[in-house]
Amino acid sequence: SIAGTVSELAGEIKITWERLQRVVRQVGHSPKVEAAVEHTRSTFMTEGERTYAAMAQAAREGSALAMDFLAWRKWTVAMLTNTLAARDAPIAQAHDDIADLRRAANGRLTITLAGAAGAVFIVIGTGVFFERRVIRPIARLTTAIDHDAGEGGRENTADLADTYEVREDEIGSLARALRRLQQHTLEVRRLNERF
Repeated sequence: SIAGTVSELAGEIKITWERLQRVVRQVGHSPKVEAAVEHTRSTFMTEGERTYAAMAQAAREGSALAMDFLAWRKWTVAMLTNTLAARDAPIAQAHDDIADLRRAANGRLTITLAGAAGAVFIVIGTGVFFERRVIRPIARLTTAIDHDAGEGGRENTADLADTYEVREDEIGSLARALRRLQQHTLEVRRLNERF
């Protein structure tokens, strides 16, 4: 009977609507989903409920239906397109959430890479500074000491002690030791010449 078919369809629509609302609650706060559900409520549910109620009432009373069965089915199919927005909105929201996560991840990756690049520059800068300020002077002074102690010459290392002996650190101490070695070597050389 038409009344039974209308009631059965109305019941299925109500069950579908309740499922849709559960999905919306699972999605949580989403303006996109909420707008789609409101569109479905205002078009399909409100208007459709009135039409189904009128059709069911007419069928129960045995009076003339507002539309024949084929027109009613056609109207129902047309009204079902209003539910597509509510069906697709959680998917669209999930895509938006994924895009937001991707942007956030890219931002964090950029910050991480910038931090790593900054750390590399700091390490390189520290290495260059340490090499120029500590390693190179120690190597030059050590070479000069070996040269003066081994060969007794002072010609290539005379200015080296002057360059570093003003420093108040170990390099300055090493430069002052080089100066003393050079003076001692010079005195030894003079004594050797006298003999």
